[in-house]
Amino acid sequence: MLATSLVLQPRSDGFSRCVQFPLPCSLHIVILRARRGFPHYPSQKAGFRKRLMRLTDIISIDKIKIPLGAGTKQQAIEELVDLLVSTGDVSDKNSALGAVLEREKTRTTGIGNGLAIPHGKSTAVGKLVMAIGRPSQEIDFESVDEKPVRLIILLLSPMDMTGPHIQALARVSRLMSIDGVRRAIERAPGAQEILKAIQDAEQAEAGA
Repeated sequence: MLATSLVLQPRSDGFSRCVQFPLPCSLHIVILRARRGFPHYPSQKAGFRKRLMRLTDIISIDKIKIPLGAGTKQQAIEELVDLLVSTGDVSDKNSALGAVLEREKTRTTGIGNGLAIPHGKSTAVGKLVMAIGRPSQEIDFESVDEKPVRLIILLLSPMDMTGPHIQALARVSRLMSIDGVRRAIERAPGAQEILKAIQDAEQAEAGA
């Protein structure tokens, strides 16, 4: 199945629109700032840094499950939605699950290299939420590289949230494209170690 790139493209009126472009293999997400309506950040040469979204702001140990008992794509997604229900982040399982599965019908979120990022928007959440699961056995996710997945990261956002939703997808894609980070998470013995791997990666990136 053909992967796509999600791009926030500036328009002449200063707002942005989301445009999808086909790609040959994996998912890449690029965010462009419109001419107005977004804050200006001074250059790093001036001693400032633009603050990136941190995944550690939206993930915690209780939202990480190892191993997942699921054996199929739908079971894995449902198990992660159940996890977010148990933490109080999702108020309506059927609504949240339906949103993610409906999104999955349009295009696979198995982006290659053993990673899937199922996501959706639902009235069942009041903020951007995230859950991580690692199945005991690799799962067929109909990935773009036709290989099974070893790591599943679920994202859910409110219906009216676009910018942070796309930013979170971009952050996950960016960090998981780093071989050392992905391997550390895939080999981590527990939720604490997965969280630490993400923290270490984001701290290293911030200090670069």
